[in-house]
Amino acid sequence: MSSSDPSASNQPSTNATLKSGLTALKQGDYPTAISLLERCANFSPNQVAPPPPNTPTSLQAQIGLVTAYERQGLAEQAIALCQALTQTPNPQAKAWADKTLASFIQRYPQLVASTELHPSTSTPSEAPSTISNTSEAGFVPLDATSTRKTSRTNKLRSQSASVSQPRSPQPIFDTVTPPPETVDDDENPDPILATSAAIEPREWKQAGRAQKWQPLSKLKLTRLWLLQAGSTIAFFAFALFVLRFSMRATNWLLVKLPFVQPIQLLYRNPTVIFIVVVGLMLALLPWLMDALLKFLYGLKPLSTATLATYSPEATKVLNRLPRQKQIPTPALRLLPTAAPIALTYGSLPRFARIAVSQGLLEQLADDEIAALYAGEIAHIAHWDFAVMSLAVLLLQVPYTLYWQVATWGDRLEARRKQAQRQNTALFYLFTVLVYIIAAFSSLNYGVYWLLRWPLLWLSRQRLYYSDRLAAEFTGNPNGLTRALLKTAIGVAQDVQQQQQTSYVLEGFNFLAPLDYKTALTVGSFYPAVSFETLLEWDRTNPHRHWLNLNQSHSLLGDRLQLLSSYARHWRLDSELNFANSAQATPSKLTWQQWLTRYGQRLALQGAPFWGLGLGVAIGLGIWSIAAIGEFLGLWNLFWLVGDWAVLIGCLPLGLSLGIFVRINPFFPDITPVTLRATSPLPTLIANPTLLPIDSKPVQLQGKLLGRTGLANWLSQSLILQTDTGLVPLHHTSAVGPLGAFWARSPQPRDLVHQAVTAKGWFHRGATSWIDLETLRTSSGKISISRHPIWSTLLAGVAACVGTYILLFIGGY
Repeated sequence: MSSSDPSASNQPSTNATLKSGLTALKQGDYPTAISLLERCANFSPNQVAPPPPNTPTSLQAQIGLVTAYERQGLAEQAIALCQALTQTPNPQAKAWADKTLASFIQRYPQLVASTELHPSTSTPSEAPSTISNTSEAGFVPLDATSTRKTSRTNKLRSQSASVSQPRSPQPIFDTVTPPPETVDDDENPDPILATSAAIEPREWKQAGRAQKWQPLSKLKLTRLWLLQAGSTIAFFAFALFVLRFSMRATNWLLVKLPFVQPIQLLYRNPTVIFIVVVGLMLALLPWLMDALLKFLYGLKPLSTATLATYSPEATKVLNRLPRQKQIPTPALRLLPTAAPIALTYGSLPRFARIAVSQGLLEQLADDEIAALYAGEIAHIAHWDFAVMSLAVLLLQVPYTLYWQVATWGDRLEARRKQAQRQNTALFYLFTVLVYIIAAFSSLNYGVYWLLRWPLLWLSRQRLYYSDRLAAEFTGNPNGLTRALLKTAIGVAQDVQQQQQTSYVLEGFNFLAPLDYKTALTVGSFYPAVSFETLLEWDRTNPHRHWLNLNQSHSLLGDRLQLLSSYARHWRLDSELNFANSAQATPSKLTWQQWLTRYGQRLALQGAPFWGLGLGVAIGLGIWSIAAIGEFLGLWNLFWLVGDWAVLIGCLPLGLSLGIFVRINPFFPDITPVTLRATSPLPTLIANPTLLPIDSKPVQLQGKLLGRTGLANWLSQSLILQTDTGLVPLHHTSAVGPLGAFWARSPQPRDLVHQAVTAKGWFHRGATSWIDLETLRTSSGKISISRHPIWSTLLAGVAACVGTYILLFIGGY
């Protein structure tokens, strides 16, 4: 390009703007993407002049703008620009525009008509098969074609009255990848093809549903009911224990502090008051939950007529399934949030509520919404909704205190910084108050996570029952499969757009059909990795169920595998082609083969837990030796027999040994050689054989997402947004949570929303995460994490505690 060309000097800046705009589009920052791409394309959505020149740079910017407009809720502008692109002489851009416009015709029929689209321009994609016969379950599905058309048209009519920021009814574009460093025709002969291929409309297999089907074998609910009873007793007994411990610990601390006195009320037994309060919460549960969701998250009533504009089939489900199960029709609620959420709560079926989010209604198709509603009604029919609702309501006490107190503390932190700049004495007072608030907020977050444990088993198991009933009643396991996958995509997109996990997603995770942590991986790494590959670990890893014990939801791959089996049972094609994946089920191994292949890794993975068992065995062994010695008259050790201090002291010693054994394999040395040897992140995510003990040194670049301020005091909400997907980050100081009070290096919460380079250890389990070693910004700030040191310190403290118990407490 000659120097006399007037555009020559502008080309580098235009290319940089294009790259920045497409990168912002991939990261979900749609306003920024629109601003940059409009500047690059010299285009405004309000202009009436012909489209910008069809240069490669301009065409790439226009393709990105179509996607950004649609995702930002500016569907009319997206359609107008897409129509203009169908007239471009560039064959690649025209092919992309034709395909995208076909999607718009299906999803925005009213808006497309208003832009005077000629029918010959494009044709809608073929509609899925319809259903006309009555099933054995007593449900007559709607015609799929008319349902989708009516649903989408009516949705657009009510779009202006939406309770949330307008969003597309269904995310139809994949995320984009940044363009090459230059878009000059000499270096990139086909930039339009590269850009358009990167943002192809997302296509679903749209596997059909049963036209006439036999019910599945009758399912016995006895096991689920017993699990509900056991979980209820365990949860409230544990909650009472935590309450009593907290009361005693509070008074113990007050006794140690000067100038304060213990609270006499905290010395009383809280059992009776606790039972009364829980009883009142149960009686008022639906109204208390309504008030909480309305006050904090904007809950509103949802009429059946409004639901019918999004999913006529869902209204039929609400009419027929409760009648079939002989329960009242639940009340409907709406959450004005863009993340797809569905919650069922209440105390009795007559007071049950089903709350869905605006994002769920807008991003899922008619039959998919109906399938999720059927699953939520199943929780009411099985009665597990009452147990989970009451437990979740109680969990909201520490969780709401956590983030509300943190929010108040952030305002105090701002005043503290102001006092520091003004060099006033209030700085020291505000500092003390901020630290107290941070400790109280973090303590409540810890209590919230601790109280989750007794509910985990029930929360996982109940989903298998609800999935089965939803598939059996609708005859549409493929619709439920798509609903869960689109929910994962929607949650991941919401986290990227909000740049943090919303409080409603985390606080009400137990009631949601999908774990938000699972959604981060599955929803963000697709389409870079296929769904079948992403879910292979969930289906084939032989230790997946053990590694999922700490999770609130069943493994998504297991659930979708069951839904695929229901589809095959009714002779349907399944939405996911698991048959073409690596291996549907692990091969049967002999004991020797299993021990050789998995035994050592599994032993290392669970070393701290095996250490506890070893401690018990050592304690029992000491008892036995003492008893035998006394019987034979060899030693005078009878005082050791039955001494519980011996057994208790051996427990931390065994735990210490297990932690020491696991430290080196869990945190191997990170060197340039090991970093080069590590596979790319999508490959690690998709590897179905990995265990968390198979630590992989990684160094990744991306944007740090998460909460800011005191809500992230413990660094519990950190996510790295890479070019291929989202991955959670774990950070700790050398002294664990206490390090937040006197950290010398910048804390990760101070680097949120910045471009960073993360170095650490990748672990693959039921979820994927990276234990950080360092977090470095482009400006040179470094946050250092000390996972190996913290583990070593824990092991040392455990050893000291065990030794102290044996030497100074045992025998008394």
